[in-house]
Amino acid sequence: MSETTIKDIAREVGVSAMAVSLALRNRPGVSDKTRQRILKAADDLGYRRSPYVSAMMSRIRGSRSTIDQPAIAYINFHPGYVESDPTQQGPYIPAARGRCNELGFRLEVFKGNDPEMRAERLSDILFSRGIQGVVLGPARGMKGNYPLKWKKFSSAVIGYSIREPGLHRAVNHQSHTAMVALKALADLGYNRIGLMAD
Repeated sequence: MSETTIKDIAREVGVSAMAVSLALRNRPGVSDKTRQRILKAADDLGYRRSPYVSAMMSRIRGSRSTIDQPAIAYINFHPGYVESDPTQQGPYIPAARGRCNELGFRLEVFKGNDPEMRAERLSDILFSRGIQGVVLGPARGMKGNYPLKWKKFSSAVIGYSIREPGLHRAVNHQSHTAMVALKALADLGYNRIGLMAD
């Protein structure tokens, strides 16, 4: 079975291939209503962007100078990780894998706390496999630096697991989350609201 193309989506929605391209890249030039129709059709038809094509087009447009590899590494620090268990990083890896899949990449999970796999060695493995993107999962109790060869990778971290280097990170805003929850409960008519924080 052949893969779904931009032209297939354009025929399904009744728009030009250019409109589909703009919508999929979240660029101006199509209305929000048309964009939503295109995105829904792309999802229904099982469209997946090719990281090779996306990287090449980015290079042609002059926005990037290197061709990305179609894999992103997730370094998992939980010793007893079970993907289906939400208390053991369950939400993170499936969500990361889903997003990678949407963008045409695959996610490869590596153990960050394997005593037989030092960070320097893991760096060499990732580099030899052509993996240029790295996401570090939460790591409780870790202090200082995880000595990956950072200059070789585009990296981001979940939480405050490492201090150095200063990577882009995604962290829950605890007080904001609590306020949103309290407001939602108040809007539902609850007058006596308790809060327990760990």
